[in-house]
Amino acid sequence: MAERMVLPKWSYMEVLWAPVWDTINIATLLFNHALFGAAVFDQIRTQSGITQFTFNLRQGFIDHLQRKIHFLARRD
Repeated sequence: MAERMVLPKWSYMEVLWAPVWDTINIATLLFNHALFGAAVFDQIRTQSGITQFTFNLRQGFIDHLQRKIHFLARRD
């Protein structure tokens, strides 16, 4: 009974390899997405002049867009 409990049947790996690989790929993609989102969030926060971590995200995003619009308007 202990042998059945401890040793895996490696013949099942042919069937399980595709779902395991998909899970690894999804986890990697989601991690990269979260990392990019955090970088964008931090960029908006620092450009808004807000040093506290908790702030109104909508207002920070509006401030960010206003700065971009003013920057683009001055370039022309």
